[in-house]
Amino acid sequence: MNEVRVPPGLKVLVVEDDPLVSMTLEDMLDSLGVEVSGPARSLDEGFALLGDRKFDLAILDVSLGRQPVFPLAEALQDQGVTLLFTTGYDRLDGGARFNDCHVLSKPYTTVSLAEAMRVALGVQHPAA
Repeated sequence: MNEVRVPPGLKVLVVEDDPLVSMTLEDMLDSLGVEVSGPARSLDEGFALLGDRKFDLAILDVSLGRQPVFPLAEALQDQGVTLLFTTGYDRLDGGARFNDCHVLSKPYTTVSLAEAMRVALGVQHPAA
């Protein structure tokens, strides 16, 4: 069986409003050796985490309660951060700006998360 891996030293921002989902996601990322910031559970918390930090990737729940995550996604994208959206819905509905962003459907596994991260970052699958 192939080991689940992502590039070492990744700095990932997690934005997820559901406590159980965010804890599970943090555990998955920890098992992948990723440096996690967050989770931010709202737009305000997400913007507060931006500051001077530099992230390689942001994993963003599309819907934070009743607020879409897209204003934060725009700010992250303006900083050159790669975006990976997560959603339980069929479509992203974020507008043309996010057409090239990758979407990971909920529920997901550590393996599907790692693969989505690699695809979003443009990293080839590790050799078997």
